[in-house]
Amino acid sequence: MSISALFLKNHLCLWTLGAFWDHFDIILGSDVVWLEHLIPSLVSLFQKLTIARKENDGVRTPVIILSHQTRSQRSDEVLWESLRVGGFKIERIPEGSLHPQFKSPKVNLFRIQRVHDSKE
Repeated sequence: MSISALFLKNHLCLWTLGAFWDHFDIILGSDVVWLEHLIPSLVSLFQKLTIARKENDGVRTPVIILSHQTRSQRSDEVLWESLRVGGFKIERIPEGSLHPQFKSPKVNLFRIQRVHDSKE
């Protein structure tokens, strides 16, 4: 197992990833949604990072764990709809399954996974 940090400051950073798109198993995101006009770029990045890859025991699709706090209702609507249209399944992680130190009434955790077409 290896761990890689990915901090994107601008779109030029995306070009440096090159061959690494298919090397992620889990993608952690926190405080990444705040401006509505940036959501399509975020969803596009998620699509690139969640490319299914064939392995000996089948097909593996990276999972996104998103820590999310609502900043505006409209941004949330755009985010969830963009993810659905982009082919993602979204599941809220129940608060009861979280460690007490990591519970917050303001922050929710989501498990997001791309649903791949059999043609991919």
